[in-house]
This record gives sequence, structure tokens and C-alpha cells, in this order.
Amino acid sequence: MNPATANDDRSWLRRLLTTPLGDLLGGHVTGALDPRHQIAVAALPDALKRELHRTVRRAGWRLAPRAELARRLVVDVESQLAAGGNADALAGALAAERKRRSRWRRLRADEAPALTLPAELHRLVDTVVRKTRLSRREKCDVASELSGHFHDGLAAGQPADQLVRDFGDIRAAARLIRRAKLRNRSWQRQLVGYAGRAVQLSLAAALLAWTFLAVRYFGSQPSITHNYLAEMDAAYVGLHEDQRAWPLYREALMDLHLQRETWPMWSTDGAFNHEYRTWAAENQRAVALCRKAAARPQMGFFYQDRGNVDWLTQMSFDQDLATRFLSPEGPTVAALLPHIQEMRTLGHLLLADAWTAAERSDAAAVVADIDAMLAMSDNVRDTHSFLVTQLVSLALFNLAAEHTERLLEAYPALLDDEQLAALDDRFRAALDDGQIAPDFLGERAVIADTLQRVYSDDGKGGGHVTRQGLKTLEIWMPRGQRDLWKQSSLPAATLAWLAEPLDASRYADRREMTEVVAKLFDEAAELSKLSRWQRGESLNDATLLAETVDCNASDPRWRLLWLIAPPFESMLNAVDQAKQQREAVLTVIALQRYRLEHGAWPAALADLVPDLLPAEPVDQATGEPLQYGLVDGLPLLYSVGGNGTDDGGIRAEANRSGLTDPDGDWVLWPPPPPPAE
Repeated sequence: MNPATANDDRSWLRRLLTTPLGDLLGGHVTGALDPRHQIAVAALPDALKRELHRTVRRAGWRLAPRAELARRLVVDVESQLAAGGNADALAGALAAERKRRSRWRRLRADEAPALTLPAELHRLVDTVVRKTRLSRREKCDVASELSGHFHDGLAAGQPADQLVRDFGDIRAAARLIRRAKLRNRSWQRQLVGYAGRAVQLSLAAALLAWTFLAVRYFGSQPSITHNYLAEMDAAYVGLHEDQRAWPLYREALMDLHLQRETWPMWSTDGAFNHEYRTWAAENQRAVALCRKAAARPQMGFFYQDRGNVDWLTQMSFDQDLATRFLSPEGPTVAALLPHIQEMRTLGHLLLADAWTAAERSDAAAVVADIDAMLAMSDNVRDTHSFLVTQLVSLALFNLAAEHTERLLEAYPALLDDEQLAALDDRFRAALDDGQIAPDFLGERAVIADTLQRVYSDDGKGGGHVTRQGLKTLEIWMPRGQRDLWKQSSLPAATLAWLAEPLDASRYADRREMTEVVAKLFDEAAELSKLSRWQRGESLNDATLLAETVDCNASDPRWRLLWLIAPPFESMLNAVDQAKQQREAVLTVIALQRYRLEHGAWPAALADLVPDLLPAEPVDQATGEPLQYGLVDGLPLLYSVGGNGTDDGGIRAEANRSGLTDPDGDWVLWPPPPPPAE
């Protein structure tokens, strides 16, 4: 019976509330989802209608399932009554089924045809329908067919238990029924089904993979097995006190009466600044301590030295920083290096004293100060071999060489040949006799320590990136890029959290990263032995990394390497500059000695060979001899910056007012006048 065409005494509001959305959009208020009305208009006894109402209420609160169950129950009951069934027996069967059913077990539409069957047959139908794993509509059809079959058997006088035994294997029957229903589906529906199963399998595989990666990423921790900073310290702990220069440098720092401010070294008229002169005069004890320290063979600094306590206190270190300094337990990359930076202060103090001594014609003090500064450079380079320490060491050497050249220009008659020869020997021995090459031992330790704090450890040299490990990398990032997820919205933070295991899985594993890092440092160490003209101008950090690991910066597999790799190019350039400065200062000393001996400047650098120089000085940019010429009777030493042009010093004459010109020439001596402050 169609409820839409039957006599309908329902209110308009009730019909509105039970009308499907599709009908409403079509402009019809049908009330087709009203189960009470479907049962009320059926030609059934009142007692049976009441049982149907009670049964339908067990279908839940949603209208569509209740209306579907009511429709199927009415059709089933009407068909059984038409076949000679008893209304009271059907009502009793419905009541008995409700009693057997758990209170929270809701009825489904596909159970409607079996509700009036005996309990054992109902359970059989329900089990078979569930095991077919078909769609809801197909399950309803299967339930109707099985229920009709069993109703026919009961009508023929067969007992329920006999029908159950005759049915056979439930799983085999469900499998055969499923195959038959699937074959009856249209090809379009089968295609959609295959696609749906493919999507389900893909999602299940993705979820399984994400779960594996998440458990591995969030559940593992880095294993800190080496304290690299303490191991590096061990090389200095056993040194005898009279072999260590650091205690004297430390005493000199603590004895400074006035800390060096950011005074300009040169006054507006080009003279040495008065503040530096006063500073040097007030700190003669610190100067003496620096000279005494320079006579000792090694820096001898180590972090656990309790003698640093008073110095740290004077530097206004708080308790946490002092503890970190005295107990190197944290990341090696975060090691504090204030002692290295303070060596710059002592270097400037020695320079100030050298200029002050030159003004009073104290040549011995000038030589002593330059010698102490060169020794200080060696001492700093001896300390833990960090990249920073080596750069500071080279900077101290460059300062000593540059100011030696300036002193010889400003006071050409200050030093005699013996003193110039002493400086020549000292500069010639500097930078490992000119063969300096950074060993990168400190940076190797920094990277090894970083890897053990980022990766897990499988005990065989392998491991994977961990969440705690990636957090340690924040110290490598600019401050503005840290903790950005904390400032984002909750959905964005959630998505970022879900993506973390996937992103971390793209990093190279620990063994591969360790091998590549070792190869990278070995390659950089070999390149550092070459001059710029030998290794090529095009080699930079990106090129070195790309050639070593055969990748580019956009490859996420090596993102960690690009983040933690040290600035090799800066280090190699600093070595080149120091070597060039060494060549220049040795040449300047030789020029001065030649002038003292012959009373005039040489016409060419070849005149200095072999008595004053073993060979003509080499331009680090081109590999060719340095350019030299006399302009207005004054010597001019310069590098052509790799452009290969030699104009006899005429163009270089224009460079006296600056360090470089647009063509890249580099004036080495005499140094350009200091800029006006």
C-alpha cells in the first residue's frame, strides 16, 4: 500500500517532519518516513499492529531505518497472512524476538523477514546475511529469500531444527550467495566497488605505514654514548702548568684596568689613536703576561679547569653559564668560547703596545709584541681545533702581519737588519712554514656529536632520525624560525604533527650520513692544501656538498647535511688570505732589508732571490708571482686578483686610496691609509 495515496489524517507539521529531503526539494510534503503511518494504514489486526509498533521502536531513533523496517515488516506479515498464517502466532513471534534481543541491540531492515521465524532459524538467517558482506539493500534481499524459504519449509510441516541441519555449512552458503550477488551487479557498480576496495586498501596500507613510522619516530630516543668535548679536553688536562699559556692569558685578562671599547684605531689625521696609546700604557703588566705566555709551547686550555672560576665571575657569567663552561656535558656545537674571543682583546693590546713602543723608538718591544702575537695565534689554533678557533687564529696572524707592514711603512728606520731578520724567521715559521691546512678535527667532533643527538642507535652504526633529535637542531636555525608551530592554529599544528614522521623518514640514515660526512671532511681537508688558483674559483660550499654526495640543496634526503655542514668556503678563503698575507709580509721585510743594505729599493722582486727570499712570492689568486713596481721611486706590491693583467704598477697607483679597484686589484703594500673616522 502506498501511504502517499491512502487517506492521510496526519497534521501538516508531522508530514513535514517525516518527509525525505529529496521530496522537499521537489516541492512535495509526503511524510514517507513516518513508520507509525505505514503500520496504521496496513490491513492488519490491531494486536499485530501494536506488536509491529513496539518492534519498530527497537530500530533506533533515525527515521529512515525505522521507516524501512516498518515497510518490510508490513509486507512480510501481509504475505504470511495471505498464505494462511495466524496473526496471533505472528504477534507472539515478534514479542518473543524482542525479549531474546539485548536492550542495546538495534534492529536492522534486513532482519525484518526473519523476525517471525523461530529463534534458531532467525539466528541462522542473521548469521548468513552478515557473512555475505553485501550492501544493505542486497542483504535485505538475501534475508527475504532465506526467510521465504524457511517459511515454506515450516508451512510444509518440517521442524525448525531439521531445516537448520538441512541448510548445511553456513560459511559455504554465505560465500556462494555473495558470489551470485556480485555477478548480478552491473559493470559500473563492480568498477565502483573495485575502486572503493582499492581506496580502502591504500588507506589501510598508508595508515599502517604511518603507524610504523610514528612509533619509530616518537618512540625512539637518541643514545648519547660519547662526550666529545670531554674527550677533546683530555688532551690538555695532563699538561704541566709551566707548559700551559692559558693561565697567563687568563691572568692578563683579569688584570686589564680598562676593557677595550670600540675606539677607532686611527684618528682623523691618520695617526694612531690616543685612547689605544693610553690603554697600552695602563696595562703593561698584562702585556708582560702575554709575552710570557707566548714563550710557552701550548695553550693548555680545558673546560674543567677550576682556575677559570674567578675569571668567569669577573666576566659576569651567571651560574648556569658557569656550570656549562666548567662541565662540558651538553652539545658540542653549543660549547662556549669566550676565552677565544677574549684573545682578540689581548691581540689588540699587543698591537697598541707595539705602536706605542714604535713612537718611543723601542724596537725591541715592537719585535717582542709582534712575536707574542704570532705565538698567540699559534696558541689559539692549538685549542680544540674548532672552526671558530682556527678563524680567530688566522685573524690574529693577519693583524700581526698587517700591522708589521704598517709599522715598517710608518717607521722605516725603526728596526735594524738583525731585528728584521728575527721577524723574518718568525713569520717564515708561522702557519706551519706556510703549509697550513685546517684539520677540521673540532668540526668532525661537532658533527659526530650532533648526529648522536639527532639519530637513534641500533648498535651497528645505523639509526634513524628521532623527534627529540630534530628539536636539538633548533640551535642551528635562525631565532625567527624556531617554534613557529606554537604560533600557528591548532589545525595547522595538528597537520604538522601528523606530517613529522613522514618528513623524518626522508632523511638519510645514520650510517650513510656518517660516511658522507667523513668523505666531505676528507675532501675539504685535501682542498685546503691547495691554493685558490689550484682548486678553482668556482668551488664553494654548495659545489663541494653537491659533488661529494651527488645531490642538490632541494633533496630532502640530505637536508640535515646542508643544515649542519660548516662553512668550508669561508675557512678555505681565510687560509688563502693568511697565506697571501704571509707572502706579503715576508716580501715587505725583504724589501726593507734590501733597502738597508743597498740604500735603494730593488728594481724587481727577482733581486731579492735567493739572499732574502727563497723564491719570488706567489699570488694565491693566479699562481703567478706577485706584481711589484716603483711609482715615483716608491715600491708598490699588489695582486692582480686573478685577471692576469700587468700594467707595471701604473693602474695600481690609483689604488693607494683603497684596498681594491673595480678590476679586482689588491694592494698588499704599502697598505692603503686608514679610513677617516
